[in-house]
Amino acid sequence: YYGTGSYDFSERVLNQFARDLPPAQVDQTIGVLRLNAEFYPNSGVIQFLLGESFRQKNDTASALQSYRQAVALDSTLAPARQRIAELTRR
Repeated sequence: YYGTGSYDFSERVLNQFARDLPPAQVDQTIGVLRLNAEFYPNSGVIQFLLGESFRQKNDTASALQSYRQAVALDSTLAPARQRIAELTRR
């Protein structure tokens, strides 16, 4: 049923919700994205967004792991490849 009293917990909606959280709530952003990854384990986009959140926290190791997972799930994610190159050049 879709209408009054229903909620949309689709991948894209939860990704956008996580992205809309204030930067000061990066831990909550990571929590929402991890939950979303449980429901959509084959999504490279979620892993990319997790990488972005870890990068925001200056957690380079976790960011790299997420970016690599994103590319493994979706080889067309050029932004994830760019982040990997940026972080491994340092």
